[in-house]
Amino acid sequence: MNSQLMMTCGVFSALLGLAFGFYKHTNVHNKIIGNFFIILLIIDVIVFVSALSSTGEVNLPPKVVSLMPDKMNPEAGTTINWTATALDPENDPVQYKFLLDAQQIADWSYDSTWCWPTSSVHIGSHTIIVKVKDGHHNASGDDFKSIDFSISPDATTWSDKGDALSAQGKYDDAINAYYNALDLDPQYALAWSGKGQALYAQGKYDEAIEAYDEATRLNHALKLDSQYVLAWSGKGQALYAKGKYDEAINAYDEAIRLDPNDADAWSYKGDALRAKGKYDEAIEAYDEAIRIDPENATWFLLSKNTAIYDKERADPNNWRNQLIDLPRLD
Repeated sequence: MNSQLMMTCGVFSALLGLAFGFYKHTNVHNKIIGNFFIILLIIDVIVFVSALSSTGEVNLPPKVVSLMPDKMNPEAGTTINWTATALDPENDPVQYKFLLDAQQIADWSYDSTWCWPTSSVHIGSHTIIVKVKDGHHNASGDDFKSIDFSISPDATTWSDKGDALSAQGKYDDAINAYYNALDLDPQYALAWSGKGQALYAQGKYDEAIEAYDEATRLNHALKLDSQYVLAWSGKGQALYAKGKYDEAINAYDEAIRLDPNDADAWSYKGDALRAKGKYDEAIEAYDEAIRIDPENATWFLLSKNTAIYDKERADPNNWRNQLIDLPRLD
């Protein structure tokens, strides 16, 4: 037994002797107090002795030195690797436990790292905590460190927000959301398409066409044709609103090439053909829209009937027009 442990036992024996002496020469009430005194003394000495290392020195607990992520200000969808560093005075093996917003991620482990694959559900502020222990002290942890950390919206989240705002008629706010999406991912074609739709709703047709052009350019470059029919269809609408019917028809044809079963694209093409006076072709386009989507054919039928009426009005041989052209009788 080393000198420090012997000294500890000597001190314990002396204190224990005093306690028993006190216990022997006191009344019953004080004897009860003496009992508690002896118990507490024994517990204190046991804790002290258990903290002695093999060299007879007091074993000190580990301390957390740092807790660091490998990415700062990440957006949702990013995988973040956390690394904790702890020092133990006696170089005892240190165990780690990570917590996210006070919820345990995993049980105690000797691994000082944690991989966090984030998603849109993690957008906002969080608190990351790491606890450490060496097994000689507090079972629930000897030390800890916490860091406040935020996850920013990703491009998809901003674009989805833009879609929601646009659906509510809040076009300025929607356009700002699309701008945020495109700041994060300039090649996000859906955000360009959504921006074009919001600009079109505001009557900013030239800007809408530019946005749709970027969406269709990315559509071609990324070979994602099936996802961007709306960009071609939207561009056609903006061109139609500017009276550029031939260009609008070309845009609708591209949308139809990508998705031959897009009833709206067929109907929009019919509108452009009718505006050019190509009534038979317009009627054919409306018939195709009706065939594809018979359950929602009311608007298509109305447009078709309008084309039929316009065709009759444009025919000089139509008997109704001949009646209209009859001279008035005074």
